[in-house]
Amino acid sequence: DCFCGFNGHSDGTVLQEISAGDLDHACLLDDLFGGHFGFVVLSTVFVHGRSYLDVVDRLGFAPFCHTQFWQLQRGQPSTTQGTIGKMATARIPVVFCTDGIFPHSVGGMQRHSRLLIEALAATGEVELTVLHPHPGEQIFKGLAHVTEVGLPPLPGKKHYFRELRDYSKLVLAEIKKRPEQLVYSQGLSVWVGIDAVKQRLIVNPHGLEPFQVLGTKDYLKTWPYRYVFRRIFKKAAWVVSLGGSLTKILQRVGRQDNVVVLPNATNLLPQKDADLIKQKSSPMRFLFVGRFAYNKGIGDLLEAAKQLNDEGHAAAFELHLAGKGPLFDEMKARYPLKNV
Repeated sequence: DCFCGFNGHSDGTVLQEISAGDLDHACLLDDLFGGHFGFVVLSTVFVHGRSYLDVVDRLGFAPFCHTQFWQLQRGQPSTTQGTIGKMATARIPVVFCTDGIFPHSVGGMQRHSRLLIEALAATGEVELTVLHPHPGEQIFKGLAHVTEVGLPPLPGKKHYFRELRDYSKLVLAEIKKRPEQLVYSQGLSVWVGIDAVKQRLIVNPHGLEPFQVLGTKDYLKTWPYRYVFRRIFKKAAWVVSLGGSLTKILQRVGRQDNVVVLPNATNLLPQKDADLIKQKSSPMRFLFVGRFAYNKGIGDLLEAAKQLNDEGHAAAFELHLAGKGPLFDEMKARYPLKNV
């Protein structure tokens, strides 16, 4: 189900069909800002062969950032009872800020950025300006209503925290050129000068690893990230939680009135393609790719492998792990398994 906001009586509704692989995020702006600005959504979303009907009440259009922008762009809903109001032709303008797009940058947030942009574009309700550090690349050239602005990439030569700070300055300069657009930020893409855009800012911090570290050394190393994230959480209009314990962390270190739960989703392979990769092998092979960190559950994974070995199943499977992180050396020493 989607996150929905309801605002009193209805002045009109709109019927909209959306085909997208990312159910929650396909409706992100209409759902979040529907409750805030009074947009309407009556959408049937087809995902993995199932349909969802999502209804959000519609009131008049409130001005955004003390302007009449939304009233002018989106039009007024019908006040006639029992009729369906017509959606204005203008799309919701959004600046999408990210520090990388898959496959040009590899990581969970970078992969999610690509999926979310594709899902939002598929709705036909959003005009996207994507800010990313891949100058010269037109990653979404096949998508309608998506404009890309390539910024200088992160050098990767100095401290990552400082590089993110410098990158956020470039992002802010581009956002200021678009004062009437909503701002969606992945991670720390929007940071420096946040006061200038906070009223129109949605932030998705993703895994919140700096708030889940173990050990004094890692805690001290991630202190700058916690400091900046706390500031962002308290100032942003909305903060996206992926759910579970992350929601409690956000409400504890930030505010409780601006957190919304929108779990990440992905696009599944079509069944005929999925069947092609299901090849039997002996031994059965498993692959883990990611950070060797506590919140990834890698300790549970390796403990399960050890238990299978202890029960006599060592010849039946192999576990391959690729990555790095604070637990890499510890896990390698603790689980010296021949089939791992």
